[in-house]
Amino acid sequence: MKAFTLSSLRVLTLVGLMFSAQFAVAQTTVTLSPTLDNSMFEELLDNSAGSEENVFIGVTNNGDERRGLIAFQDLSAIPANSIITNVELNFAITRGVGPSIDVALFATTTEWGEGTSNPTNAGGQGAPAQVGDATWDVAMFPRTAESLWQNQGGDFDPTELSRTSIGTSGTITFPSSEELVARVQSWLDGGDNSGLILISQLDQNRSAKRLGSKENASPANRPSMQVTFTNGAPAQPLTASGLWFDPNLPGDGFNVIESPQLTAEKGDLSTANNITIFYFGYDALGARLWLVSDTIAGPFLQNQPLTFPMLVGGTSGNFQTPAPGSELSNWGTLEVTLSDCVNGVFQLNGADGDKRFEASQLTAVDGLNCSTAP
Repeated sequence: MKAFTLSSLRVLTLVGLMFSAQFAVAQTTVTLSPTLDNSMFEELLDNSAGSEENVFIGVTNNGDERRGLIAFQDLSAIPANSIITNVELNFAITRGVGPSIDVALFATTTEWGEGTSNPTNAGGQGAPAQVGDATWDVAMFPRTAESLWQNQGGDFDPTELSRTSIGTSGTITFPSSEELVARVQSWLDGGDNSGLILISQLDQNRSAKRLGSKENASPANRPSMQVTFTNGAPAQPLTASGLWFDPNLPGDGFNVIESPQLTAEKGDLSTANNITIFYFGYDALGARLWLVSDTIAGPFLQNQPLTFPMLVGGTSGNFQTPAPGSELSNWGTLEVTLSDCVNGVFQLNGADGDKRFEASQLTAVDGLNCSTAP
């Protein structure tokens, strides 16, 4: 007896028979605006600059450090599955004193915030932190045990992403690097994106610099990130006709039936555009349960879910033939995500709860070739 329970996702990859297509690859560059920016002040543990039109970095006359924070969390201008090839960050210097300083860029590892703190005058001392502000001590004000940085001055991955020299005027660019490209690619692919921290590499008094923030009154002084990418190859079509099962859930299974158009040639994946799925297993009480899906248009695409409305039959249903349409009622949904031709996740959600199958194809239809290999 198998109750409907949720299990962890396991991704398997197998390569089936050969199917290939050529896709044009074009490079595109987009300019992104920051979603957050802020500054932290070493000697002023409860001060911040969330709404200030500048970001502060470097060391003051008194030897106190400033660090800048910036985040680009809206990546919607970059299509999913894109391959990032180049990333640059651009800033305008709005004020500076002392020698040029090297500033390094790192990825933060703790979510931080930007509140409404707004310093007066030149802003270099910050202002009392407001709700959500990052300070030298906390990632998000107010101060609690949970809001503290693990390390004063911000938590970050020690891998340097990029470095540039900042003088007292003009514009500066953090150049692209393998590390920076990989970090932004990870953001696009769903990895943690809490932002970036700018840290001066020169510990010298009177070397502080001021960069325009996203709130700057002049659009020309606002920071930006330029991302160049290639459109990734479209998701591969997959055929799935046959019997599917999860070896950890004996007694349950799915029969996937794809119905190509009448004009389709044998083995033509692109026209496998009608899909029906039968489920045979158990309900939440351990009694026999069969479900049949509505027929929906396909094909399955690699790593892209298809959701099927699932119907439950009346008393005349059996394990070979579904009950007449008039005796079917709504049960819930089945979401199917195929990682390749013979592996995928089948997620049932409905009247009997949730049940996840990390399924493999047990039998297939002869002649329907399938592969995710390029």
